[in-house]
Amino acid sequence: MKELLLRIKQINESTKLIPFVENMTIPVDPSAIYAVVEASSQKVVSDVTLIKKADSVLIRAQNRDLVILENFYDQTQDQAFIQVADSSALTDTMFISRTDAVEPQSNIVWEATQHGSSPQEAIYAEDPVSHTPSYSSASSSSLDLGWGAIALGVGAVGGGIAIAAAAGGGKGGAAAPVASPVNTVAGTIVAGIVIAGNDLFVSLYQADGTTLIKSGIAVNATGQFSTTVGAYTGVVVAKVSNGPNNDYLDEATGLPINLNANLSCMGVISTVNSTLTLNINPLTTIAHQAAVQAGPLDVATVNNTNSAIATAFQLPDLLTTTVVATNSGNYNDTNGLSAGESYGAVLAALSGADKNNNGNSQTTIDDMVANISVAGNTATLSSTAQSMLSSGAAQITSTPSVATSVNVLDTTAPSAPTFNAVSVDNLINAAENTAGFNLTGTGEIGATV
Repeated sequence: MKELLLRIKQINESTKLIPFVENMTIPVDPSAIYAVVEASSQKVVSDVTLIKKADSVLIRAQNRDLVILENFYDQTQDQAFIQVADSSALTDTMFISRTDAVEPQSNIVWEATQHGSSPQEAIYAEDPVSHTPSYSSASSSSLDLGWGAIALGVGAVGGGIAIAAAAGGGKGGAAAPVASPVNTVAGTIVAGIVIAGNDLFVSLYQADGTTLIKSGIAVNATGQFSTTVGAYTGVVVAKVSNGPNNDYLDEATGLPINLNANLSCMGVISTVNSTLTLNINPLTTIAHQAAVQAGPLDVATVNNTNSAIATAFQLPDLLTTTVVATNSGNYNDTNGLSAGESYGAVLAALSGADKNNNGNSQTTIDDMVANISVAGNTATLSSTAQSMLSSGAAQITSTPSVATSVNVLDTTAPSAPTFNAVSVDNLINAAENTAGFNLTGTGEIGATV
């Protein structure tokens, strides 16, 4: 069995090659062109079946389900395309879009065949005499490929290369339509702004962090992802994985960086027909690791720890606040900071701490976790953690306000001041009072006595 990859050609001409994993689901990228290709030759695999499932499309090959493209049929966004054949002696380059017909019984949109007896069974068929490809007018429909036709070097219909635009239904069994999943997990990764060409993926797990809910969830060029998880409710742990590509623009250095930390977060789906909104960044990772250290995750631990970390860094919410990264172009510190900008400032300070750690983000996260204690919904940063944060903030020279705006909630009562003896017997007589004396001792930094 040949190794297959999912090829995604973006509107900016960039191309991703993604290995297939179990239960793979990807939110469709509007205007992108998808294809199943052989890993060795990069040749488009034509022996595929496309099945409409509610608002999504399932791609099946080699007798297995490869991937679900979510929102493929979303009428509110530009349509995406699936390439089902390369140009060759027998076939022309062909694409499927959301406008193509669906076989009503099987929900099949396309099923590869070289001989079709009806418009629903094939896009093209060989002429029985000449054995050259001919195209059924009943199977054709107009398709405006826009940039995609240019990007792939494909001419318009009638210009020498035909573009198939109809559905290839077909005979043979197919899975019956299934009900739409009811719960959604959607989120945004910020480690600095995520950049185009990233190879980030998100996997979702149950509370133990090992029982898989869904894997292989692709992240778009701005760091966003979305997937459905059926009727699952309870704790959700999201973990990020990546390949060799640069993934984000670092706040402290201004350079594109390949993620070198195991980013994660945790949330809870508490009701059906709901959407769990997640942020995934170094701060949510700190919260997740701190919670895991305390013992097995449950709903209360997840909610309390997220709340504790948010409060400690003076943020309203760890998961649902829309982060405004300092290098996003939307960060404006001239009129005070919004909650999202304050969040972005904290992440920039952690980026500065990465710089102090020779660019190692995982070291920064681990050191912060080791110096934060969480009890219930209260988190306390040690003096070491606070020093790491302040020295990191000082590294963000492009945004000086970070150094003055990043604050943590100090929940530790100050130590009582101590005083040194003011005389031999620590009693001041009249003569000593007249001559004057020095009062010395120690107290908390910044305190007044």
